[in-house]
Amino acid sequence: MVHTLQQPQRQDRFWSDTQVNVNAAGLMGGTVVIYDLTGQVIFSGKLVQEGWNAYQVNARTGFYLVRVTQGSYTVTGKVFLTD
Repeated sequence: MVHTLQQPQRQDRFWSDTQVNVNAAGLMGGTVVIYDLTGQVIFSGKLVQEGWNAYQVNARTGFYLVRVTQGSYTVTGKVFLTD
């Protein structure tokens, strides 16, 4: 299954200002894990609804990795958070 995901004026699966937004099209019930660049988990949660899910993350300004997993499907993206 191919997921085509868009947010107005953005083509990314993940994007951020002060929060991480994940499009859960067909992935509801999956997990979201956010890592810093050292591999430390800074957030873990569930995709609770179809469409866009927003997660407020208390983290310092910088790049983070977001991994979404549902069954055997896994996708990882990079976001830049600002505090």
